[in-house]
Amino acid sequence: MWWGLVHNALWVSGLAVGLAALSVASYQVRLEEVRLRQKLNEPGFQLAVATGAMLFCLGLCLGGRSWWEQAIWGLLAVVFAALAIQIWRR
Repeated sequence: MWWGLVHNALWVSGLAVGLAALSVASYQVRLEEVRLRQKLNEPGFQLAVATGAMLFCLGLCLGGRSWWEQAIWGLLAVVFAALAIQIWRR
């Protein structure tokens, strides 16, 4: 029971972080009258989206039923974590 709560909380949190970043970017686009793509290219938004994607993939990895499903989601989580670290260092 607790394990289900943990892995479901991870993927839901990942989606929440990604959607929050998109919402803030959309709001700032309307204020600054720039394109959404330009706003999402900023490092802060890229970091938020990469972190959200990493949490999402990690949650699905921990909740996976078969080894290959866990391997794919785990690999994607590692890729997004590496991307987030690379963006954070810039």
